[in-house]
Amino acid sequence: YSTGTTTEVAGTVKGMHSTASESGESFNIVLELESSTIIYLEMPREAYVKEGDKVKLMERKTNLFGFTNYIFKNVE
Repeated sequence: YSTGTTTEVAGTVKGMHSTASESGESFNIVLELESSTIIYLEMPREAYVKEGDKVKLMERKTNLFGFTNYIFKNVE
């Protein structure tokens, strides 16, 4: 099991990027969080977002190594 904290955070879409390869396509967005942190997040292709959209994410921080990861939740 995983120890740590999970919180909901908000961010603004600053840019988008997709990459195609032999194994498939990945769709990524650049987000600026409310804390002014910039993150690069892989998203499901079926999620429709555009620059300037506000989105909700789940932020997970682990206790063991202090890693933080983000999971897309929805567009506001």
